[in-house]
Order: sequence, then C-alpha cells, then structure tokens
Amino acid sequence: MSRFIIGLVLCSLLSACGKEGGTAEAAPATKAQSQQEPGSRVLTIDPQLIASGRIVIAAAEEKCPDDEVMISGQIVAPPRGKAEIGALMTSRVRSVLVQEGDIVKSGAVLATLDAPDAARIFGDLAAARARRARAEMVLSQEQVLQEQRATSARAVSEARSDAESARADEITATMLLSTYNVSGTTLTLKAPIAGVVAASHARIGAQVDAGTILFKIVDTSKLNVRADVPESLADAISIGAAGQLRFPTTGRTCGSEVVASTRSVDPIKRTVSFRLQPETRCQGLLEGGFVDVRLPLAAADAKAADAGPHPKYVTVPRSSIVEIDSVPVAFVATQTPGRFKLTTVTLVRHADSISIVEQGLQNGDRVVVSGALLLKGEWLRSRLE
Repeated sequence: MSRFIIGLVLCSLLSACGKEGGTAEAAPATKAQSQQEPGSRVLTIDPQLIASGRIVIAAAEEKCPDDEVMISGQIVAPPRGKAEIGALMTSRVRSVLVQEGDIVKSGAVLATLDAPDAARIFGDLAAARARRARAEMVLSQEQVLQEQRATSARAVSEARSDAESARADEITATMLLSTYNVSGTTLTLKAPIAGVVAASHARIGAQVDAGTILFKIVDTSKLNVRADVPESLADAISIGAAGQLRFPTTGRTCGSEVVASTRSVDPIKRTVSFRLQPETRCQGLLEGGFVDVRLPLAAADAKAADAGPHPKYVTVPRSSIVEIDSVPVAFVATQTPGRFKLTTVTLVRHADSISIVEQGLQNGDRVVVSGALLLKGEWLRSRLE
C-alpha cells in the first residue's frame, strides 16, 4: 500500500514538472513572434481625419534624385498683375464702394475722397491757360514786328520760349486733373486693372495723407512662381524646362514651365531666381503663398552625361518621415480607410524637401505626406493603453 502511494506521488511530481517545462518553452515562442517584422504594425484612426484634410496621402515616386532638385517657391504677381491704389493728395474718405474679396473690372470706382487741395489744381490749370494765352499773343506780336524789322531775333526767341513753357504748365495741370480723377474737390479712385480686391484700408470719414495706399488689387490669372535655386545648380536649370508644383497643405500637384531667370546670384542667399509659369488648369494659387517646386537638372558636362543613368530611389516628401524610438518610419495607407501600416524605412539621405528611401517603400505606395506627426502621437498614445 505504501509503495502504491509513493508511486502516485512520484507520478504527480513528474506530471507537474512536465507542465512547467511546456510553459517555459511556450513563452519565448510567443515573445519571438511579436518581434517579427516590426514594419507590419498597424494603426487605425477615424477616417474623418482624412476627409477633413488633417491627414493627406500621396503616392511615393521612384525618381533619380541626382536628376532633379526640389526647392520652395513663392507665388508672386508680376508688375502687370498687381496694383496699389492710394490718395495722391491729403483728403478725407467720402465713400467706399468695394470690400476685400470683391472682383472688380478695370476702371471700376473703388472710393471717392474729398480733397480741398484739388481746388488748387483747378487754379493752377486756369493760371496756366491764362499764361499760355498771353505768351502766345506776345509771340504773335513779336513775329509781326520781326517781319517789319521792328524787333530783334532775341526778343522773338524769348517770346517763343515763354509760350512753350506756358503750354507745358497747362499740359501738366491737365494731366494732374486726369490722373487724380478730380471733379471739383472730389477725387475718384478707380481700379487700374481687373482682379480681386486683396486689401482695403479705406474707412469712411478717415483722413489720409498723400501717398497712403488704400487698396490692393491682384489679377490671379497672371500669378507665377519664383523659385530660388542654389548657385551650384543654376547652370543645370534650362529655360523652357517642365517643372512640377506641389501644394504642401493638400498634396495637390500641377505642371509649370521655367520661363525666365535673373541670371544673377543673391549675395546673401547665394541663389539664382527662376520664374515659373503655372499651367492654365492650376487652381488655388494664392499671392504670397508657398509651394514645393520640382525642377529637372540637365547634365552639368559631358562627363556627367557619359556616366550612364543614375540609380533610382523611392522619394517622398520630407514630412512623410518621422522617428519612433530613433528609427525612421513612414505611415502607409492600406485598403481599409483609416488603417495605416507603420513601416520602417532605410534612408539614403534627405535632399531639400524630399527624403530618398533605399528600403521600406515601393513606387506607388500610398504614404501619409501631411499629418505624420499626428499619427506618430496616436501611435505612441496607443502603446500606453
């Protein structure tokens, strides 16, 4: 009987040891599995963040980074596409007929001003007309006397000079009235070009000094882009080359053409300015705004041209890459809306506003280009839960 009890105890002990051994082997297997392919980690967010524009997705592109340059460009209006209108003399605002955002035609009335000094211009014009009439009469008399040999050539010359001076004064006063759009003591401010009222500083009853700018009008159809290219790359940019514009806030792109260059180096920034003309269908240009500009680079010399094709890499905007635990990663959209794969990437380098990726992304991968920091925060927060 005692042998039977001892046997049961031994069997129990052996059975318990076997279970503990199985548990010890299973735990490392589970741990190893969780460490496999860290790039397969997934984050799910509210799709409304994408719909609202806080998260922007764009396709990664396979490019030859050495064959192009990406720089920041500013949207500017040429001289014929922007106008500033102000008071040419001290006056007081009587009425304002437009406000910011209004679209106006060339010649449209913007405001009227009361200008007591305008009466002086009418006085100057009347005086100039009187002087011109008298000078012409004196000249006529001197010419008659010259025919009768009753005056000198010098007197005739002086009379002619006085008449020409009086005519010039009359023309000047007439042009001032035309320029000021004066009627009585009222100055009328008109739009010299068609466009959008970008700024309005006129307030009814306010007194304005001569030279004060009251309105700014921009013709949005004439906007272009100024891109400052590093001095070392300026010779590789060709007039007529096709460039690409990208709006950082939306990721939207449109084409453009390099139409001019200053061919002069900025002494401080050491850059050369190029002007790009956006294609007609390019919408959303805002004067004073910024866009990312991608320009092709021509071979600098025959040696570069004979070196063969440059290696291609996947490129994404620099804002696409964030670091988590000191490792560069990108968020790649899956087929499920709001679901992203956290992908570890290996970078060749950062170049201007793009990141050149050696491993981790493929051409055409849909990558978060705006809002990656937001997703990083969501990912870190999810790890604490």
